[in-house]
Amino acid sequence: HTSGAELLAKDYPAYFQALEASRVIAAHDAQTDPRTSEYAPGNLIPLGIASMLDVPIRLGGRLIGTVCHEHIGAARIWSADEQTFAGSIGDLVSLAMEVDERRRTEQALREAEEQFRQAQKMEAVGRLAGGLAHDLNNLLTAILGYADLLLARTRGARLRDDLLEIKKAGDRAAGLTRQLLAF
Repeated sequence: HTSGAELLAKDYPAYFQALEASRVIAAHDAQTDPRTSEYAPGNLIPLGIASMLDVPIRLGGRLIGTVCHEHIGAARIWSADEQTFAGSIGDLVSLAMEVDERRRTEQALREAEEQFRQAQKMEAVGRLAGGLAHDLNNLLTAILGYADLLLARTRGARLRDDLLEIKKAGDRAAGLTRQLLAF
């Protein structure tokens, strides 16, 4: 559990060295055992802990915690079956954490792939919009250019009004094209 005590390797070097080297630490007299005696003053003696059976938990081969069994009272000898069982529990916890870590990694990968696909789609839409806006702009340039030429040569009010409407529509379309290019 995450609310357990947090131990630093620099504070308990013999204990951590023993965890790295062993599958199980079975300290029958934890207060004098060289692997666990570092705990005696601050933890074992005040809590009355005489014996410890600790198993490392590893994630990706890295030590991340322990399963601790502590016996209060007189020192006791941990049986071979108890040591095997404790080691199996540690292995199961490590395996469960590996599976959970793999599941989280795979989920993160799936999410990153989905984001990448969305980015590719947006890039394709952007290229399409840019190409479309460029082509429309070319057509509008021709339409507006001819409308300006005709307006300059036209004297009749009715025809001139119609040409002005064509020019206004072309200007509005050019504005939309600029918006599309900005997108």
